[in-house]
Amino acid sequence: MKLSYFRFEMEFQLHEKNKLVKKYYLFLLLVLPQFIYAQRDEDIRAYIEKYKAIAIEEMVKFGIPASITIAQGIHESTAGKSKLAVNSNNHFGIKCHKDWKGNGYHHDDDAPQECFRVYENPEESYRDHSQFLLSRGWYKPLFNLSKTDYSSWAYGLKKAGYATNPKYPEVLIGIIERYKLFQLDTLTALSNAVPCGTQCIINGTRAIIYNDSLPIENFCNCCGISTSNLYLFNDADVRLSFKKGDVLFIEPKRTKGNNCSYTVTETITYRLLSQKLGVQLAALLRYNGDKEDRLLIKDETIALCETSAPMNKTAYHIVKKGESLYTIAKEHNMTIAEIKNINRLTTENLAIGQKIKLKE
Repeated sequence: MKLSYFRFEMEFQLHEKNKLVKKYYLFLLLVLPQFIYAQRDEDIRAYIEKYKAIAIEEMVKFGIPASITIAQGIHESTAGKSKLAVNSNNHFGIKCHKDWKGNGYHHDDDAPQECFRVYENPEESYRDHSQFLLSRGWYKPLFNLSKTDYSSWAYGLKKAGYATNPKYPEVLIGIIERYKLFQLDTLTALSNAVPCGTQCIINGTRAIIYNDSLPIENFCNCCGISTSNLYLFNDADVRLSFKKGDVLFIEPKRTKGNNCSYTVTETITYRLLSQKLGVQLAALLRYNGDKEDRLLIKDETIALCETSAPMNKTAYHIVKKGESLYTIAKEHNMTIAEIKNINRLTTENLAIGQKIKLKE
């Protein structure tokens, strides 16, 4: 009898112990993931607060959406907690590559012990992230996108090879939408009156009206861009001297206009029209079938986007030295009689600078 009671007591205690163990593991199963998630969520929100200002600053200077920059930083650095971020201040997983002159940190990634860039501080990592995207040609199409189109930026980064994860765009978009990072893309760190000059927006692109009080190198430092990018963004030859009142773009111009065509209101070159409308010079030339810059005449119709049919855009021809009705007719695939009839000409004598109509 005593043996049976003892066995019962042992089994009862073991049963109770097992119940406690099961409850403990159930607690771990149900509560711990929530605690870990809450901790990670707290880390992410703290990361956003810490780095959103510099992400906005980089957006204003270089045109990369702040939402994309912050989302990449969160994902690539595990909200600043990854081994790479802690040991090298590298928040974007940028590898050394051949052009890197700084220190390297070796870390297992796609391959064992790959070299990653080391920075003095996280802010330096953010700036290098902008420069990295700007300096690689395969990322150039991204800068034709709107700063508020974070979805296209996310897919564009994957397409350009920034990450090997096939779900990389979805990861970034998920972070952006969960934490409403898209709200950052409508903010600006610049006021209209900046030391570099007066800021303006043309065709959705930031530009500054140059006041010539700063040497061009200082102007570029003030705007946070390189001299080479200033000339690139403004389709300018390096021999060109900018003057007071010039509109200087501090980020890449768009590849198409707000409308698909523009009627010239005054004699102007393609390049100056490009500056006026905020459309890249190469795009204007391509849309209009021209190979180089030239003078555009009043009432000439210029295409500002791809058109299904060629636009009859040339309205006038300005006579240059050595030209005759024969050379002009040949250039525009017309007959001398057609040109004389349109312009009510009674002779074939022309004057340099004379405006010849090419259509009624």
